[in-house]
Amino acid sequence: TDRYPEADAYQNFISAHGGDHNAFTASRDTNYYFDIEPTALPEALDRFSRFFVAPRFNPEYVERERNAVPSEYQARLRDDGRRINEATDRALNPEHPATRFAVGSLETLQGGERSLREKLIDFYQSHYGANVMHLTVIGPQSLDTLESMVRDRFAEIPDRGLTRTAIETPLVTDAELPARLAVKSLSRDREVRFLFP
Repeated sequence: TDRYPEADAYQNFISAHGGDHNAFTASRDTNYYFDIEPTALPEALDRFSRFFVAPRFNPEYVERERNAVPSEYQARLRDDGRRINEATDRALNPEHPATRFAVGSLETLQGGERSLREKLIDFYQSHYGANVMHLTVIGPQSLDTLESMVRDRFAEIPDRGLTRTAIETPLVTDAELPARLAVKSLSRDREVRFLFP
């Protein structure tokens, strides 16, 4: 980011202060989270906020992440949670965007006519704006102190006037319901899941 240009500055700070961090993409949102010892919360929020205020999308790190995606995918091929999600996606309405391709490869993450970095910047500008983002902060500090920490650091996130895309396509059609899906686990675990779309 603009204030923290060193690679892994955020991750190193979180780890050095007893914390953990990660992110995941769900069907409609990307979720970022961290925990840290309470005294380091202000500095962690400062580092975290800059991802949304002033990301740099350094070309060398874009390429590093491009190479990490297929590696992470390969590492989780035998993960039952991922297998169940993929089987569920195949059983749902193929016209719904949640059932589409979810993980990239070196081939699909190529830039093409425009660089991957340019596409990332476009995505950031099209989907990251103050009015479509939410933040939750929990700490032992008073509510007024927490609010001040957030306002001071996150007020610079641009409000681009974005709106969440309405999805009119049903996740399942009436003809598909009721439905039952059985997925054979690779482990010895047994689990029942209910989905109420």
